[in-house]
Amino acid sequence: MNTTKLQSQILAALLVVSAASSAALPSFAATASVSSAITAPSSQVVTRDKALTDQVMQLLDAKQYDEAMNVVTQAINGNSKNAVAYLLKAIVLYVEQQPTEAVIEQINIAISIAPNYADALYSRASIYESVKDYQNALKDYAAVVAIDSTNIDAVNACAGLSYELKDWNGMLTYVNMLIQNKPDDGNLYYERAYANIMLGQKDAAIADLQQAQKFFIASNQTDKAKDCGDAIAQLENA
Repeated sequence: MNTTKLQSQILAALLVVSAASSAALPSFAATASVSSAITAPSSQVVTRDKALTDQVMQLLDAKQYDEAMNVVTQAINGNSKNAVAYLLKAIVLYVEQQPTEAVIEQINIAISIAPNYADALYSRASIYESVKDYQNALKDYAAVVAIDSTNIDAVNACAGLSYELKDWNGMLTYVNMLIQNKPDDGNLYYERAYANIMLGQKDAAIADLQQAQKFFIASNQTDKAKDCGDAIAQLENA
């Protein structure tokens, strides 16, 4: 997530907070940062076709797009239930800059064959995100996290999209997961503070800012530490 952007957002949110009593702070209900390209299949949920994957990726690296398409087409003709082949076909179409709809169509087929194919879900999410269809992107990234909660890229994408969609409870959930993975990252506490501010949870926001400030001081990030101190003072005086 973009911490610099969040810093300015937190300061803006604090101006709103300081203009109202804590009793008047709204508590928002849940409403429901990413790969820009599709990546090669690697999911453990679907049996990997390493030979096919390696062959197609080598052809793409050599810019032999027609040959790569021929290879995946032959694989599909040989086994119409090969989910990996359909995802590879989507990758070829993506590299050839074919229409987004055509790329998603092939990924949809892969997912229809293997609903828990995390790589296909992640790829479709990244495509949706690239065209700013954040609702569908978040849905697919969340499905990846449900399959594999250790996929930090997907968790981070969920946190960022929850922020974009102003789903503060969702953002809180996913930032909590990121903190479990990296408990000494001050930026994550800073981000969680913002979600808590937007949910009207002032005490929790102050606690997060204090924690973020501690980590920023320890890592000599004096500007960020000062921002935390300023934010804490604003909240305590609200």
